Amino acid sequence: MFTPWPKDRTPARVTGDERAMANSLLDFHRETVLAKCEELSEEQLRTTPVPNSPHSLIGILRHLTHAELFWSQEVLEGKSVHEIGYFYGTENDDPDFFNLISHPISEVFTNFQSSVDRSRKSMASKDLDAHFFSSAYGREVSARFVHLHLLEEYARHLGHMDMIREALDGKIGY
Repeated sequence: MFTPWPKDRTPARVTGDERAMANSLLDFHRETVLAKCEELSEEQLRTTPVPNSPHSLIGILRHLTHAELFWSQEVLEGKSVHEIGYFYGTENDDPDFFNLISHPISEVFTNFQSSVDRSRKSMASKDLDAHFFSSAYGREVSARFVHLHLLEEYARHLGHMDMIREALDGKIGY
């Protein structure tokens, strides 16, 4: 069984300035993602239990690692995600969700934590109103948008993770 994060998560701030609240909520979502993976075997982490869905918990974690790196490093810092070395393949449009045995589970969790650390550092150094080119949108986006988009990514995929975890062992809640 892999337990990547303490069960007690830091509650998101409900008061404060915009950046502090957004960072707090993003960190809460990051911790929740890891909580969804607690106390599961490697096989369970790789299982795709929802019919007609390619999603597994480890695939989503790989995808969120890529999202953290793309938005914080490629967009905000101008570095190629592929050069950083956490990208999990090129055989599909969403390679994060396929070939789930290509990297050891522990490496996936380490890469996720490293991408979060890089993302925090990058986002902290940018003015929220500063603009950066996004190849995903083909135009400039603000650092504020990057914060909000990452929140959207986590919110969307935590919903998937809720369904997967419930299908795996009946555990519900966040």
